[in-house]
Amino acid sequence: MTRQKHSFRPAFENLEDRSVPTAVGLYMNRGVLSINGATSGVNSIAVTGGNLNNPWVTVKGQLGSVRVNRTFGPGEVTSLQFIGGNMADTFINNTDLGSKAWGYGGNDKLFGGRANDWLYGGNGVDRLNGMNGNDYLDGGAHSDWLYGDAGNDWLIGGTGGDYMEGGADSDVLIGGSFDLPRMRYYQDKAADNMLGGAGADVFVAEWFVGTSGTRENREYFTDFSAAQGDRVDNP
Repeated sequence: MTRQKHSFRPAFENLEDRSVPTAVGLYMNRGVLSINGATSGVNSIAVTGGNLNNPWVTVKGQLGSVRVNRTFGPGEVTSLQFIGGNMADTFINNTDLGSKAWGYGGNDKLFGGRANDWLYGGNGVDRLNGMNGNDYLDGGAHSDWLYGDAGNDWLIGGTGGDYMEGGADSDVLIGGSFDLPRMRYYQDKAADNMLGGAGADVFVAEWFVGTSGTRENREYFTDFSAAQGDRVDNP
């Protein structure tokens, strides 16, 4: 039987592909608003507006010891970028703008907006919420909580035992680590809990050879439904 390819494959972009300022603060570059957090302090930022009813984009919160409260005019900001530090950071994108957010160290909380978002937890026990749009969520190291919500999302657990919930629409849930530009999967042999939600979802399972010589699966699929088009892929 020929397998159907999943309809959503995010385009790849390295963090190194974009010039990121090192100083703490807000920076604009061709419509991209970079929110650069403190390395050693706690960063907590909420971005609002950026929609038809309110085209003004307001950034409020704290970047380490720096207090932030700034508003940008209609059309000035076309997308958002958040760079966290080594502490527990929070980034909330409550706009219609797409965003890329990196938590790095610490137990971070990253929330996407109503467009397409890329969220990277990094080290620590992180919570990533894609919200609306077709999102790409990568938990990174340790045990993370990933929620795709609405849209066709990719959820990458990374190393550690992760909880992943695809939400509405058709999602891809991957238990281990995944090298997107090379489309290469790496096992970590940790038990992940996957819930696809509504839609035809793809579960990428970790298989390994047990002590008895048989192949075993460490993943838990809590709502697998072949009737709605769910399937399991084995790397």
